[in-house]
Parts: sequence; C-alpha cells; structure tokens
Amino acid sequence: MLVKNGQKYCGEHAICDELNEDRVVCPNDPKHTVNKSQLQKHLSSRCNSRLPEERWIVENFNLIGSPNEAEPWYHPTDKELLRMGKIVERIYDQIANDIADSFLKNNYVENYAADHSKLDKKHIWQISSIIEHLSVNDLLNNNKCWCLIDFGAGKAQLSYWMAKIAPKCRFLLVEKMGSRNKFDNKIHKEVDKIFLERLRCSVEHLDLSKIDLIQNANNVAAVCKHFCGSATDFGIRCLMNGVKNNLNICGFALAPCCHHRITYREYIGHAFLESHGICSSNEFAALRHISTWAVCGFLSQENFGGDVSVSSHSQELKNADQQKTVLEFVSLNSAEKELLGQKAKAVLEFGRIMELRKFGYDVSLCSGLNSVPGPETSEEQKKRFEIECEFVQALANPHYLNFLAQRGYFKEPFFINYLKYLLYWKRPEYARALKYPQCLHFLEAVQSSAFREAVTCTANAKFIEEQQLLQWQYYTRKRQRLHMYTTEHDDDEQEWRQQPSQRQKERELKFVEALEGTCKRMLQYKLHKEKSDISRFAKEESSTMKALNELRSKGVKVELGMPYEMWDSPSVEIVTLKQNCETLLEHYEDDLEQWYHIQDRPLLEEYLCKKRILKRTERGCMDTANNLEL
Repeated sequence: MLVKNGQKYCGEHAICDELNEDRVVCPNDPKHTVNKSQLQKHLSSRCNSRLPEERWIVENFNLIGSPNEAEPWYHPTDKELLRMGKIVERIYDQIANDIADSFLKNNYVENYAADHSKLDKKHIWQISSIIEHLSVNDLLNNNKCWCLIDFGAGKAQLSYWMAKIAPKCRFLLVEKMGSRNKFDNKIHKEVDKIFLERLRCSVEHLDLSKIDLIQNANNVAAVCKHFCGSATDFGIRCLMNGVKNNLNICGFALAPCCHHRITYREYIGHAFLESHGICSSNEFAALRHISTWAVCGFLSQENFGGDVSVSSHSQELKNADQQKTVLEFVSLNSAEKELLGQKAKAVLEFGRIMELRKFGYDVSLCSGLNSVPGPETSEEQKKRFEIECEFVQALANPHYLNFLAQRGYFKEPFFINYLKYLLYWKRPEYARALKYPQCLHFLEAVQSSAFREAVTCTANAKFIEEQQLLQWQYYTRKRQRLHMYTTEHDDDEQEWRQQPSQRQKERELKFVEALEGTCKRMLQYKLHKEKSDISRFAKEESSTMKALNELRSKGVKVELGMPYEMWDSPSVEIVTLKQNCETLLEHYEDDLEQWYHIQDRPLLEEYLCKKRILKRTERGCMDTANNLEL
C-alpha cells in the first residue's frame, strides 16, 4: 500500500503509529486492520474471517468464556511444579487401572501401507488404530443411516480411509482453516455416490442439531485426530450440546494433542481436578507445564550430550528451603520427567472422561503410539545416508565451517558428539561414496577444540579456502568413484588423467576459478518482467524499476513491501537461476572437466547439453519451454 502525504505508515501499518486514532485491529482476525469509520461495514460484509451466515452457525455456542478475553499465561515456579508432580503421581495411582494399552491395527489400512513404503508410517499407524477402535466399538458402519463427523478434518486423510472402508456411510468434515491438496476430490473419484460434506467453521460456533446431513441420519458418531489444545473441549461440548438437542450420538473416538494449549477457562474437567485439590488457574498451569515433558525430547537431548534444565527460577532462589526443594526436583532424571509428563497428560484426559460419563457414555482412556521410534526401514536408512553424506561433504567448505562456528554449533555438546558419530565415514566402504574425499580431513580436524575455535575467525576460513583452491587439481584426480557416478561416455576421457605437466596444472587452476565465478555472475542480471523470452534477463535496469526510481527521486513515496536499499538486490527468480546453475555444475562437474581437457573441444552445447542433459522428448538447449530435471 502507498503511504499518503504527511503520513509515516501505509494504511495497513498505521496501527503502529503512536498518533494513530483512526485505524484499529479487526475483532475477527487480528492479522489485519481496518478504519474505525468502516468497522461495522467491514465486520458485516467485507471481512474474510466473519462467521458465515448459516443457520448451523451460532456464535460462541460451545464456548464458556468471552472470545475476546485473553487468559493470562502463568509460568509456575519449581516449588509449584514439585507440589503438582506429587499430586499427579497420587491421581495417576488411582486411575492407572482404567487406562488401556490398546494400540489396534486395521487390516485394510495396514495392507495398503505395506505395499506403499513411501507413506508416512507414523500417521498411517495412527489412522489405522483410530479406524480399528471405531470398528471394534461398532461406530464405523457401512450404512447410509449412519453419519460420521470428522472434527478438525484438515486434508481429510482420515476420512479418506474411513470412506474406503464404509462407502455407504455419510461423512461430515468440519475444519476451521482452508487446506490445500485435500483428499475430498480423491474420495469422490474413488468412492461412488459417497455422501460427503465439508463445513468451514470453528467448532466453538457449530450447532450440530441444525445440520441437514445429521438430521437425516439415525445414528451419529464422531472422530478427531490431533484436535489441538482446547479444541478438544470445544468438540466435546459440541457433541454434548447435540445430545441435549436430541441427536442420537452413539459414540466417538477422540485423539487429542497439544495439552500445553489447553486453557483453564475452557477445560471441561474442572470437577475432577477440584476433587483432587487442583482448584486454581495457577495450579492448572503447573499441571499443563508438566504435561509438556512427555514430548519435549529430554531423552534425545541426553543422548546427544545436551543439558536438561528444569526452570530458570532455580538460579534465582536464595532461601535454603527453596534450594532444598529444587534439588529434590532436579534429582529426577530425563526418563522420570518424561514419564511424569505422560501421567500429567493422562490426568488431563481423565478429567474429560469423567465429564463425558455424566452423559451416560462408557468412556475409556487408551494409550497411543509408543514414543520410542522403531528400527529404521530401508527407505529411512537410505534417506539418512544421503543426508549425512551431503553434510560430511559440506565440511570441505571452510566458509560453512565458519558459519557453524559463528552460530555456536561447535560449542554444543550434542553437536560435538554428532561429529564424533560421523567418523564412520572414514571407513573405506563409506569413503568411496564421497565425491570430495578431502572432507574427511576436515571431519578429523573439527574433532579438535583448537580447530573449532580457530575456524570461528573468518580470515582463517578464507586462508583455508585459498590453500585448498591451489591444491584442487589433486583432489579431483585422487577421488575414488562409485558406479553410481560413472556415465556411458567413458570413451570421452583422454590421457589427461595421467600425471599432469606444469602447464596442465595451470589450466586446471584456471578452470576451477572459472567455475567458481560462473554462477555468481548471474546475480549481476536484472529481471524484466514485461518480457517473456530469454531477454527478460539483462544487466540493465528494467523499465518498471527505472520509472519507480524516477518517482522516488522526485520525492514520491513508493511502497514495494521492502526497504529502498533492497531494491537493487537480486530478485527471487535470479537467485533461483543461480541456485539452478550451482546444481547443474555439481551434477555435471566431471563432464565439464572432461570437456575442458579434450584437445579438440566440441561445442559445450553439443557436448554437455545435447548428449548428457536433454531428454529425447526435449527440443533444444536454449528452448525456454524445456524443464531440465537434474
């Protein structure tokens, strides 16, 4: 947006002006602002975040508190956490027998997943378990008299699998946000005559009794996967309001998550917590805080040498009794803290269960997936191998080492341990896969604290790069090749691979220097968006930018969404072009090197592009319509 004369900010950012009185934050969505004089009109007809005018939308229908009332976020002290930890242990001992360890598997989903190894296993397993729980409890029926509500449907991956298993069932998808790559069309294509409807609506405003799809169903069930924080409470309240309005809700399978985002005001299990002495919002904050330990990765940090701290409060305590309390608390090891976090999550869920039982439902709490990862699959091993191979070879770049050092990675115990772990790349069976074996020299060097300290200095990194550049020709000749790096053009290789003369050494150095600057020179070009062919890239300034700079020189304020000093920076498309150039050089470095040392060199376009890069279906090297996949 343009800045008006006499104003400091554009209209959208006028809210930041201390003297502003005309611009206010939109009540529906704080991400944008609106003029005060137009607020009512904006809320009634213009705001994209306004509630739809549907009869099943009842504002704050499943909400307890005021939507505009912010709940203060309290950070409990170590003493409060210790007290709450003891309460959690006591409550958990009473409810432990009511928690079932029942991770189920659905044969249909499991068989499909087994044939498609690239699927995200964790989500497929969760979907499989949820669907099997529905089936076992007779809540997923292949009958048009049934309607299944998917709260927080997202891309509808869970509904996709349920529709494949029960195609005659009716499905209602409820989602607050719009999602890309939804499975809705996939469901309609693969399942004939499916009854499926998607509502874009926040659950806190949803009245199920006014939805036609549900009114026409004799039996209703509900499911949610990863319903975040208080959204689970909204969903439960939505179902219970449906029961009060005479809907036949037969059951539900709810898989909540993000307990750290539960608010005290909206949590539905107050009666259960109060019966065990958790009566205030501060005590609830302590319980919520402990629940985060179940998923915050204590064990991962410990395995990589990281330090696990409890709270910054422990450094500020002066009182002897407080220090004793903190010492007692800190004595818990990582596994004990994680277990206590899991118990806190169970306590929070049991409070919800007790509220649901008041409506006559036989509700049980089932444990989910084990948090400890299983053995890697062959695909996962291959992916890890590729990532580690790329990282180890990146260590041959002194500037990358300087980058890691300046950002403190070389001082982190977990990162130092990781570097020690990577030493397995020195073994011959792994080293032969390296395209740049000189990286092993640097892998050894970074094991030394003195080297890690020295490479923090940019001047040292530059010195290493210069020395490495002078010796570059030896690295290429000495590297060992895998079959994966060979091509069908071995007959092009000449006798230059034998011991080189001084003249050849000089030529090789010039070749390396030329490659070094080839892609960087692309940043000198400007993007001419008004042109569509190859001439859209040129070194002179585009006519559009010339006009804008002229306006700016005349004192006109022009807003492009970026500071003036960044106007001359390379555009995203130019930077992408440079990155593609670097990728091409990386993939075809061997071919370029061979071409450079052939005595009667053919045209590079013929040698590299036509013989090695172009596919049979592509027309020419300079054709802008071609999309070269490297």
